[in-house]
Amino acid sequence: MNAIAETNDRLRKNIPLIWPPHRLVLTRRVASMPEDLLKRVFEAVRAFDNFNRDNDPYHEHDCGIVDVDGDRFIWKFNYYDDDFEFFRENGNRVLTIMHASEY
Repeated sequence: MNAIAETNDRLRKNIPLIWPPHRLVLTRRVASMPEDLLKRVFEAVRAFDNFNRDNDPYHEHDCGIVDVDGDRFIWKFNYYDDDFEFFRENGNRVLTIMHASEY
């Protein structure tokens, strides 16, 4: 496994705790869910391990789709420079979790 995938897995497996400078972002719909459902979504994202050629072509473990209680959620890492303005390969990470309807 490469360093990018290792960092992404380490961050993802600790949500909702993400240490600076990295960030966790929840979309409006996800942030407004009942706490028990949000916990199950976090658990599903932490447990995700179905990486394959189709959903992880660069072997970075940077996105996935999980189903919880009949709803589909998408999680995705994006990489930024120190000011969180521009892309930087293997930079500061922002992990976004959204309901599939928000995509």
